[in-house]
Amino acid sequence: MQESLLKDETLAHKLISKWSWMYLFALLWLPLGYAIRVIISNDLSVWEVGIIYWLISLMWLISILSSLWLNQQALVYFLPKYYLEHNKDYVTTIYKTVQYINIFMTLLVSVCMIFFIEYLWSSYIDYPGIEAILYIFLVFFVFTNLSHPLKWVYQAFQNVFTLKFSEFIKQSIITLCVAAIFIFSVGSVFLYSVAFVIWNIVFLLLLYYFYTKKYASEIHVWNFVRERSLFTKLIHFWLHWLIAANAMMIIHNIDMQMLLILSDTENAWYYTNYMSLIWIATLLLTPIISLLFPIISELYSKGNTEKLWLLQDFFYKYILIFTLSVVVLLWVFWEVLWVVLYGQDFLYSGTLLQYLAVFGIFKVIFAINFAILMGIWHIKKRTNILIWVLILNIVLNIILIPLYWALWAWLATGISWTLMALASFYYVYQHLPIHFDWVFYIKNTCIIWVLWVIYSLFHTDIFVLENTYRYTNLAYLLVLWFVTYLILSLCNLKEIKNIFRELKRFRK
Repeated sequence: MQESLLKDETLAHKLISKWSWMYLFALLWLPLGYAIRVIISNDLSVWEVGIIYWLISLMWLISILSSLWLNQQALVYFLPKYYLEHNKDYVTTIYKTVQYINIFMTLLVSVCMIFFIEYLWSSYIDYPGIEAILYIFLVFFVFTNLSHPLKWVYQAFQNVFTLKFSEFIKQSIITLCVAAIFIFSVGSVFLYSVAFVIWNIVFLLLLYYFYTKKYASEIHVWNFVRERSLFTKLIHFWLHWLIAANAMMIIHNIDMQMLLILSDTENAWYYTNYMSLIWIATLLLTPIISLLFPIISELYSKGNTEKLWLLQDFFYKYILIFTLSVVVLLWVFWEVLWVVLYGQDFLYSGTLLQYLAVFGIFKVIFAINFAILMGIWHIKKRTNILIWVLILNIVLNIILIPLYWALWAWLATGISWTLMALASFYYVYQHLPIHFDWVFYIKNTCIIWVLWVIYSLFHTDIFVLENTYRYTNLAYLLVLWFVTYLILSLCNLKEIKNIFRELKRFRK
């Protein structure tokens, strides 16, 4: 393997340069993601939009079978670990093992799904042509899963630019396809589903092309070894990840699926639209979290505990306050945001966003903590948390959905996020105690609270909740969000200087 595959860069360089690329492409993604949802929601009914996003959720749910759970975390943890130990044969062995299992299981699950499709459409979805749409999404499933091992290699070696550039091209392609369908007035669930399939085919081809240029000639030239000690480690990892992956994927998708079974389809379709906006909101934080695990894994492999503490405290100090500000903005402007994105017909979905936004900070906390636990090789503790939360989540859904339908289905998710945050914090604190800057937290919480009160009192005088004012409302929203973060920045000039001082410590 060439040295360039995992450069010996300073922690400051990783945080600044790699996150800069992540956020650049994330900001390019946002308007494209917005455009796709606006076009589809204006062209299809609530029911039809719900079908598309429900099927995407279902494909992600069954995708956990595609590699027997020996997937992302195995590659992201083990590849840099054995690369740093100069054990090249292990790198090849692990990658090929994951790749072969991925291909075999993807094809096996696809064949099983062919026999299951007739039962699915006849039992749950009464929509003309739904059988053909289900087959289209089966193709979506195949190409999505075949791209995973390639994507995980980029994450393992922290090749941020290539991965995010490929994702941006993928998003651009689907935006063009969706726009073309709308412009030529041929919009239907079937054609928009085809657009999502094209999206995944393009992504797979891009990843494979760049993989052959950067990695294939190196990784595939090393030997595939059959050592019991290596496969024992992989099996140990697999057993815990098997349970954890199931639990996490089910927690993220079970609400939507149980709404379809226990409630009426209209509630499920509103819920799918609500979950799609949750995805957009988390896009701002995803670049930060996605790079955290491989960096922690690398630092832990090097035995650099001091920088692990610095990185952890840095995240807790600044990311949580940023998250709190996003939560407040979503709580106050949920109606405006929903009319801007989807129109008045989907306003009920926005009600769900308002309530779950309160729990958003817990989602970020457990995401950070899970990355830390994985990186320092305490996967068993992460697994234990997910098992108990999964059981509680299912019980809460069974109780709440029949009683309150979609309006209270969010509560099961919110409680699950809270418990995962608290339990994971407890385990992380045992190994890497966190140092809290309470003055910084209290000061910024008060500033955000004051802005919350002001916005709550006056936002009804600024915005008009009608479709004809969507783009005017969007402009006002952007101005208010800019003002919010300008105020926070001006009130934290000293802390901003401290950020650069802390980054200098990362360079050592």
